[in-house]
Amino acid sequence: MTLGVLFKSRGYTTAIAGKWHLGASEQSWPIRQGFDEYRVGVLETTDGTLYRDAMQRAGLPEAAVAAAEASIWKGDASGSLKKVRPYTVDYRRQVEGDIARASVEFIQRPARAKQPFFLLRSDPFETADHEGMDHKRWRIERAFLLVPAQQFIGQFLATFKEFPPSQKPGSFSLDRVLEALQSGAQGGGR
Repeated sequence: MTLGVLFKSRGYTTAIAGKWHLGASEQSWPIRQGFDEYRVGVLETTDGTLYRDAMQRAGLPEAAVAAAEASIWKGDASGSLKKVRPYTVDYRRQVEGDIARASVEFIQRPARAKQPFFLLRSDPFETADHEGMDHKRWRIERAFLLVPAQQFIGQFLATFKEFPPSQKPGSFSLDRVLEALQSGAQGGGR
C-alpha cells in the first residue's frame, strides 16, 4: 500500500508533483499508485537531460535519441499519462518553479472546496557530483536557481495563510504509518 492509496482510501484528494523514481512501467506510475494527479512529472533521472547531447555526439540516429530523451509527464485519475515536454538541461533551471506552481494550483482546488487533500511534492534537485564538482563550487555555479526559488517557495507557503491547516500536523514515523496501514487493511475507519 502506498501513501496515495492510504490517503485516497480515507477520502482525500491526492496528487504528486515532481520526481517519481519508483518505476516508469505503467503499473508503477503514480496515477496507478493512489494519486489522482501527477504534475510536472519526472520519471527519469535528472541526469537523463545530459543523454541527448552525448547520444548525438556518439552519432546515434535521431529516432534513437528522441526515444531515449527524458521528458516531463502529467497524468490524472483517468489513468493516462502523457508527455508534456522534453526534460532538457535548459529546463532544469525552471523545473522546481513549475513544480511549485503545480503544487499551489493543486492545494487551492481542494482547499477552496473544503475537501481533505494529500500532496506529495518531490523536487528533482541536481546532485553535485555528476560533473565531479565539490559541493561549494556546485552551489556557486547554480546560484541562479536560488533567487527564483524564493519567489515560488513564498507562493507555496502563502497557500497556508489563505487555506490554514484544518488538522494537526501528522507524524510520518514508520510506526505510525505501519499502524495506519494495518488499521486500513483490517477495515479501520478514519
